Amino acid sequence: MRELLTNRLLKQPFRDYVIKVVKAPLQKAIEHAASLLGHLDIENCELLEPSAMCLKEHKDRFFSHENNPARKALFSTIYDIAIAEMEHGNYYRDRMGAEIEWIIQDILDGKWRERTNGHPSKPTWNEQEPYGGKYSIVSRLHRHREEILKIIQ
Repeated sequence: MRELLTNRLLKQPFRDYVIKVVKAPLQKAIEHAASLLGHLDIENCELLEPSAMCLKEHKDRFFSHENNPARKALFSTIYDIAIAEMEHGNYYRDRMGAEIEWIIQDILDGKWRERTNGHPSKPTWNEQEPYGGKYSIVSRLHRHREEILKIIQ
C-alpha cells in the first residue's frame, strides 16, 4: 500500500529534516539566484506586459496581508523573478499561463480545494474577516460551476 507523502514529509522525524535540509537551503538558493540577476527593483520599473503588471499587483496585495518577516525575502524574490520572466518574454509567460488555465480547470472540475476557513491564520496573515472557506473565490466558483460551464462551453 502506498504511503501518503504528507505522512513522510510532515511528521517527525522527517518534518524537521525537510525544514532544515531541504527547505532552508532551497530558500537560500532562490535568494542567491536572484542576487545573480542583480537587484531587479521591480518596485521602480515600468512594466509593459499586462500579465507582469497583474503579478506585480498580486505581489502588492500579498504583502498587504503577509506578516512573516522570516519569509518576506523569499516571497519577494519569487515574485520578482516571476514578474521579470513574464515581462522578458513569452517562453515562461505562456507556461505560467498554461498552469493558471489548468488550475482554473481543476477548480471548475471540483478538484482544487478552497483554502481553509480563516487561513492563512494570524499573526502571520492579516486579511479582513471572513475569508477562506465558503468566502473564497474558489468556493464561489465551485458553487456556480454548472452555470459557468454552460457559459464557457
